[in-house]
Amino acid sequence: MSDSRKEPVYYTVERKFLAKTSADELIKYIIQSHILQELEKEAEEH
Repeated sequence: MSDSRKEPVYYTVERKFLAKTSADELIKYIIQSHILQELEKEAEEH
């Protein structure tokens, strides 16, 4: 799946992050960031 087309930087950052992070931590991180985004949306609406 790795072809030499130019990838956005965040892909490579994410790969390094994934390499160092367990799945559980990653899931927590994703959930937290989603919750934060939802809270920010709510704050903007009020």
